[in-house]
Amino acid sequence: MNLRQALIMLILGTALGAAGAVYLPRAVQPYLPDALAGRGVTVRGIVVTKEKEPAALLLTVNTPQGALLATFTRKADETGLLVGPGDAVELRIKGYEPFIEDPKILRVVKSGQEIMNEPASAQTGTAAAGPAAGKTGTTAPAKKGPRP
Repeated sequence: MNLRQALIMLILGTALGAAGAVYLPRAVQPYLPDALAGRGVTVRGIVVTKEKEPAALLLTVNTPQGALLATFTRKADETGLLVGPGDAVELRIKGYEPFIEDPKILRVVKSGQEIMNEPASAQTGTAAAGPAAGKTGTTAPAKKGPRP
């Protein structure tokens, strides 16, 4: 094997490796189990207690599956400002476990509001749809012409 053949094989191998890294996960992901594919479960619950420790934030959340303790070590201060006792939260976790570290927070609804299954834009006739619910979205285009 001479230098030219080795160089051609190196370039082809690099190209195939890069193409496989880009296109293979999308082709294989539907056939993988949830744990290997990186998919998770969305869990909804109400925050019962919130405790700040020097290096972490602890949230006790009541869910339909049972209570869980979520420990936040990354972005603990920001999470503490966002979430409080009585708030409804949606967490993305790999599967239900009683002790979870750094789950992804998908949604926080402050106490007094309720979590809706549908997005606000899909609901009609409710106050949750916001001030734009009654508007049709038809506006006249701006006229072009000489400026005064």
